[in-house]
Amino acid sequence: MMTQHLVIHKYATALMLAVAVPAVAMATGAEAAAAPRSVKVNAVFVSAKSYRTSRAVTYDQSSVRRGSRVGVLEKSNDTGGLFIELSVWGLNPNNKYDAYVYTRPCGATPASAGKRVQNGPSTDHYPQNEVWLNFQTNFYGTAHSRADQNWPFSVGQANSVVLLSHNTARVVACISVPFQ
Repeated sequence: MMTQHLVIHKYATALMLAVAVPAVAMATGAEAAAAPRSVKVNAVFVSAKSYRTSRAVTYDQSSVRRGSRVGVLEKSNDTGGLFIELSVWGLNPNNKYDAYVYTRPCGATPASAGKRVQNGPSTDHYPQNEVWLNFQTNFYGTAHSRADQNWPFSVGQANSVVLLSHNTARVVACISVPFQ
């Protein structure tokens, strides 16, 4: 009788595990899919020669001095898209900069970052098709900007934020960001 009870108990335990384990796995998968994504990078601008060891590089020290600081935050939003915030400290006061998300990480030259990330088949440059983070620094060289997009990045699609001089349209700095 005892042996029969152990056998029944063994099968009942196996049946409970067979039902419970997939349910837990399904719940974990749903929770992972619903989990908000977030990426935050804080860095100090260094010479482009140091791009391998730093996330932020300057290509034009007359526009973005070494030692200036930058922060980039990416978060998912309620619509399934994302918002990105860019903050800078120590740049030239009262200057305008254009900033966009680019396809590749920063490198030794401005061209290393690739091209602007775009949503969809259009190659036109407009805020709904790209991430625009343009800003103007204040008297202290500080600025903050934010872009809200109703679309997320594809895996590996976005890898940096590039700063351009608003007056000359030249790339002056780059921040490598592991966007999700």
